[in-house]
Amino acid sequence: MTSLTPEIHVLLERLEKLEREVAEMNKKRASGVLEANAFVLKDSEGRVRAVLQMQAAVPEARPEWEESKEPRAVLTLYDKCGHARAQLREGILMVGKGNDHCAKLVAFEQGGAQLALIEGPEQERSVAGLGATKDGPQILVEDPKGNKTVIGHLYAGALGYNEWKGLVGKPGSGVSSQDFSAASLVMIDQDMNEIWRAP
Repeated sequence: MTSLTPEIHVLLERLEKLEREVAEMNKKRASGVLEANAFVLKDSEGRVRAVLQMQAAVPEARPEWEESKEPRAVLTLYDKCGHARAQLREGILMVGKGNDHCAKLVAFEQGGAQLALIEGPEQERSVAGLGATKDGPQILVEDPKGNKTVIGHLYAGALGYNEWKGLVGKPGSGVSSQDFSAASLVMIDQDMNEIWRAP
């Protein structure tokens, strides 16, 4: 009997490993289970049109009010030019051309939901929002200068957590989130000063 050369021995080991992997894949396919870290869908011209993947938690990129720090499944849809146009994670984000206008629908982990329509870049955007929490509903409009009008309950999800803390927690403002109901109307300037409120 002839002894195998080291190269042949390595090839046989790799072939046996490949046979085991194929057998395992066939077993999973027969059970209807397909596992992967990511799924990428491409069109007939090879352009990426959708990606489903696990996205690692990035603590510094999360709003302060978001409770979960766990990785999450993210589905992103792309247009034919490769621009992300819609994303599904905690909610649904739809982005227009140029990324300067979008619509967001979010259900918060701590309760409540919000719909926001946003036009313009971060520093000069117009916003219209509708939200609800266990404490009450809210309608928010914001102009490009940062002036806001809020109808209903004032809560962190609509203004942005830091802005909300700036208004409700402002020394001497006398404003508490309990001061607002569905019948409340408040106008706020770009420096988070209350201009007018009723009741």
